[in-house]
Amino acid sequence: MISAPTILLVDEEPILRRATALLLTNRGGRVSPVATLAEAIVLASAQSFDVAVLDVSAEGPSAAVMVELLRRRGRVPGRFILCVPSGPRDDGDLSVVLRKPYPFDLLLDAVFGPPRARQKVRSGVFARVRGSAGAGLRPMRRAMPARRDRG
Repeated sequence: MISAPTILLVDEEPILRRATALLLTNRGGRVSPVATLAEAIVLASAQSFDVAVLDVSAEGPSAAVMVELLRRRGRVPGRFILCVPSGPRDDGDLSVVLRKPYPFDLLLDAVFGPPRARQKVRSGVFARVRGSAGAGLRPMRRAMPARRDRG
C-alpha cells in the first residue's frame, strides 16, 4: 500500500489492544482500536477501513459471526486478519489467520506486506537502554563517528 492503511483493530484485552495499536501506528497505519464487536460495527458504519484485525477470544463471538456482522452492518474492509486462540477454523475468504500467540512480525507482514515492501521505521517511542542485573537502566548513547581532519 502506498498510503497509510486504515486499520480497524478489535481486541478485548486493553494492554494488547494498546500495544498492537502502537505497533501498527509506529509502522505507518492509521489505527482505530476498539474493545467490542458493537464498537467495531459503529465505526465500520461511519467510515471504511483497508484492513480489519480481529482478535478472537474463546469466550467472545466466533470469527464467522464477527465477519458476518461487520459485512452486514458496516462497510466491508478490504482484508480481514484474524488472530485466533487455537487450530484452524473454517474462515471462508478471509485474508490471513494467525494462531495465538503470534509474533508481531507476522501481523506486520499481514497488514503492510512482506518486509521488502515496507519501509524500515524505528519506533522512537522506547529509548534503547543498557543495563545489568545489579545496575539501573540508563539510555544508550550513540557513538559519533570520529572526525578526520582533511588537510
